[in-house]
Amino acid sequence: MKYEWRKHEPYKAKTKAEYVTIPKQRFLMIEGAGDPNEADFATHVSALYALAYPIKMNFKKNGPIYGLASPLSL
Repeated sequence: MKYEWRKHEPYKAKTKAEYVTIPKQRFLMIEGAGDPNEADFATHVSALYALAYPIKMNFKKNGPIYGLASPLSL
């Protein structure tokens, strides 16, 4: 079953700002600074997606719940 995290609390859009508590989560990330238009950034993002996609497919195949991959945040 797909879990669409964007459709659930606390990710839904609100009419006024409020503080929310988000449970601990694990993320894959690249860390650094610089121009995201450079080739080095593209290489790192490619490696990140090459790692993330098989993990997601493994959960989709073997786990009871899988979710959407989070969008790239800069």
